Amino acid sequence: IDNLAKTMNLEKKILPSPSFMTKPDEREELFDGQKFKMNQFYIHQRKKLDLLIENQKPLGGKWSFDKENRKKFPKNLTPPDPPKNHIDSYSKELLDLVSTKFNDHFGGLDEIIWPIGRAHALDWINNFFEEKLELFGPYEDAITTRSYSLYHSLLSPLMNLGVITPEDILKKTRELIASNNFNLSSLEGFIRQVFGWREFIHGVYQSSSYQNVEQFNFWGHTNKLNKLWDEGQTGILPLDESVHELSQYAWTHHINRLMVLANIMNLTGIEPNESKKWFMEKFIDSADWVMDPNVYGMGLFADGGIFASKPYICGSNYILKMSDYPKGEWCEILDALYWRFILVHDDFFLSQPRMSMMARLAQKFSAQKKSKIISIAESFIEKVCE
Repeated sequence: IDNLAKTMNLEKKILPSPSFMTKPDEREELFDGQKFKMNQFYIHQRKKLDLLIENQKPLGGKWSFDKENRKKFPKNLTPPDPPKNHIDSYSKELLDLVSTKFNDHFGGLDEIIWPIGRAHALDWINNFFEEKLELFGPYEDAITTRSYSLYHSLLSPLMNLGVITPEDILKKTRELIASNNFNLSSLEGFIRQVFGWREFIHGVYQSSSYQNVEQFNFWGHTNKLNKLWDEGQTGILPLDESVHELSQYAWTHHINRLMVLANIMNLTGIEPNESKKWFMEKFIDSADWVMDPNVYGMGLFADGGIFASKPYICGSNYILKMSDYPKGEWCEILDALYWRFILVHDDFFLSQPRMSMMARLAQKFSAQKKSKIISIAESFIEKVCE
C-alpha cells in the first residue's frame, strides 16, 4: 500500500478499525522505537479503559493474577458446551459448496460449532460471561482430553473475523464489574487476554520491527513438515491430539498452540515460514497480524527475542503437569527433542540467566546419554520432516 501510494502520488490515511481498541496514533506512540513490554502495555490499557481500577490502583492489589491461573483440570468438572449452532438453508448451501469444491482440504464439516451471524455471536458473549467465566481463570492453561474448549470463551475467531468487536465485549465486561459479582482472577485473566495481549500483539505486528518477518530465522531452521503433521500421526500424543482438535474445530487453545504445536515445530527444526503457513491454514482465527508475532516471536523465537523474554520450549514434564495425558513413549521422544535442542544451542542458553541451568545440566550428561538423546531425536525428526 505504501509503494502504491507513492507511485500514484496519493496520501495514505490509516483509519481506526473497530476490531481494535488501540487507535493508530496511540499505537505509534506506544510501539514504534520502544522496547516491547506486555506488562507495561497492559497496565496502560487497564488505566485507559478504567477496568478493575480502584482509587488509581488495581483491584485486588496487583495487576495480574496469572500465577494463580495455572491449575490442572480436575476430574470432577465437566465444562459446558458452546451454545448449539443453527444451520440455516443459506449456510447449508455454502457447506455443500465447500464440501464439493474443497473436499481435499484439511478438516471436515461434520460438526460446525461456530456462530453464523452476529446475533448468534452475541449470544456466545453472554454464554461465556454467564456459564464459563467464573472458572476460566484457574484452568486457562490446562489441557484435558475431555474437552477441547474447557472454559475458554472461543471469541477470538468472532473478533478476528469481524462478527463482533472488542467494544461488544467491553460493554459486557463493564456490566459485570458494575454488578460486583465476579471471580476477580478469572475476569482479570480474560481482560488481560482480550484488551491486553490481543491489542499488544496487533501493536507489535504494526511496528517497524515486524515488517520483514519472512527473514526471521534466529535458529537457522530449514526442515519442512511432512503429511504426518496434518494427519495427526506423528507419534507424540499431545501433538496428534491437538491436530485432531484442529481438524474438527479449526481451533485449539493457546497452550496447545504455544507449548505443544509451536514448541515441537521449533524442537524439530521446522523453517519459520513453513510453520507460519501451517498455522495460517489450520486456524479459524488466523490472520497475519495475529500469527506473525505469535508464531515468529512467541512460538518459535525466530525473531531473536524482539518481544518474547525467552524461548518457550519444554519437554514432556510441563505437558504432563498441565494435562491428563498418560505417560508413554511420546515422553521419551519429546524429552530427547528438548535436550537435543539445548545441546545444539548450548552457547545461547548458557548466556540466558533464566535458562542457563538447563544448559549446564545438559553439559554434564555422559557421552552415552548424549548419544542416545541425539539418536532418538534425530530419528523422530527424520520421520516427520521433509
